[in-house]
Amino acid sequence: MGLFDIFKNKEQREFDKLMEEMLDVLFPNGENDIARDSKRVYLLIQGKLSMDECRNCVKGSKAVVVFAEDKSAEHAVPSIRAKFNNKITEKEAYGIYAYLSGEAMYLDRLNAIMGMDDDEEMDAIKEIFKNGVDAEKLPDGYGEYGHTVTNPILTISVNGSKDYLSRLRFNGKPINYERTGSVSSDVTSGSIDIYSITCSGKPLGDIYICPYHKRNSKKAPKEFTFIN
Repeated sequence: MGLFDIFKNKEQREFDKLMEEMLDVLFPNGENDIARDSKRVYLLIQGKLSMDECRNCVKGSKAVVVFAEDKSAEHAVPSIRAKFNNKITEKEAYGIYAYLSGEAMYLDRLNAIMGMDDDEEMDAIKEIFKNGVDAEKLPDGYGEYGHTVTNPILTISVNGSKDYLSRLRFNGKPINYERTGSVSSDVTSGSIDIYSITCSGKPLGDIYICPYHKRNSKKAPKEFTFIN
């Protein structure tokens, strides 16, 4: 315990400990993760804030993405704009949300497993997200939307896929889903997850989702509806 810590009251010490634990979750590789995320966000907002300002804003924004009960874009984007003192546009805030809840999360998990930040696997993840699109559907996709591997639904992360599926309705009723595997396709560089769909115990077939893009689609596959 340092000299300054002696003069802290119990509540302050407990708060400091909680903040340290939160930062360990948000940035498992410590300063390297903070620098990585701050640099990317600085580029996303085209230098509207200084790098030091970005660092503080990134910490608060990533906390929203990780710890908020509602992790949807509708909830997170206004909060992220507020963290940046409303100096960024809604589109820029969405770009930050997409990066922090998508690519950054994948890199954090991979780094925790691999124990390094420049591994080929991590470079591959960065390249996959770099090729992701900001659209409701793939411009080169073909076949029945959502029902074929060549025209998958687009989301920004696995959590984004779960949020999307939680909003799907069949004859007005919520669906149940289970991930059964993944496949590749020539229409996108990221792997495509396969979800088996049921409603009230009735099998409805499979839905295909690619969670490596820059937007959570709000387009529903044929025979389904999507609620906001």
